[in-house]
Amino acid sequence: MKAVIALTLLLGVVASADSGMNMRCRVNVPEKYRTTPFKVPPNGQAEPVRYKVAYEAFWWNCVTVRGSDLESRCPFTANGTPAASAGAKDGALNAEFQIEVLLKKAFRISRPEVLTLHRSQSRGPRKDAVLF
Repeated sequence: MKAVIALTLLLGVVASADSGMNMRCRVNVPEKYRTTPFKVPPNGQAEPVRYKVAYEAFWWNCVTVRGSDLESRCPFTANGTPAASAGAKDGALNAEFQIEVLLKKAFRISRPEVLTLHRSQSRGPRKDAVLF
């Protein structure tokens, strides 16, 4: 069983985009948030940075939440600038969508095992630690 889980995870992490078996946190800042309306932002972060930070944090938080309990919903609201709020919503909803697609195409195994294994195998620092 662990071999099947590992194979599913491997496919989800390294498969080509055409296969539909991947799950990646890819941030594409919408055009309306690519510029900062202030010369010097109050907290020092430009709007594109706020969007990206919130997107990544809520994307990874959704993976964590759904890995613990697949019946739960990912939080997707945040306060802050419009860019941060939009990034939070977009990140959480994108992660939820990717999780459902991955699980529908994966082998018939326990869904929490797939997400827990995927979360433990991810590389780099945890992006959700910034806001959670």
